[in-house]
Amino acid sequence: MCKIIAIEGPDGAGKSSLCALVQTRISNKQIKVFKTPLSSGASLTTYNQYSTEKERFLSYLLSNAITKNIHRNLDYLILDRFTLSTIIYHKNAFESMSGFVITLLEELEIVPFATVYLDVNREILDSRLSLRHEKTNHKKKSSELLMDFEHYLSNKDHERYTGNLYRLPSENNADLEKSFSLIYSLISESL
Repeated sequence: MCKIIAIEGPDGAGKSSLCALVQTRISNKQIKVFKTPLSSGASLTTYNQYSTEKERFLSYLLSNAITKNIHRNLDYLILDRFTLSTIIYHKNAFESMSGFVITLLEELEIVPFATVYLDVNREILDSRLSLRHEKTNHKKKSSELLMDFEHYLSNKDHERYTGNLYRLPSENNADLEKSFSLIYSLISESL
């Protein structure tokens, strides 16, 4: 059965860098690294700009389930964003139907085995986003996202959507190496 390791954090936290590091250093046919949601497939074409936030939220959850189902024969699926990000970016929809969503996550078996949350302070995040030439309102966006992530990670029931949670700093290359080492230790039984 495929175990999911979700790499989570706000834009600019280093998720894609960590996933790229895992992909280049670990060569194993039973371990795949993806950015989610997948950019193609029917699951993402089921809504458009006229869809409600709830419809988009449920579509992303279904995309998560489809991603896992497609790769069910792998030992590990390492994903750049997964359930936690889906909740954060659609928090109003989640809040209005959280009981249903938690049940759905469990029924679809898309609660990750582990979530690696890359913790980064706002100043570093703002600097990274400005280097990437993100939208001019990134400072407001980053502070709101950091508060939203903190809210959901501090929830006593977070494991119902994060699985085993590992919070690691993501401020420099040494932190990136520590995050890689954690992921390597989680998947070492398959290597």
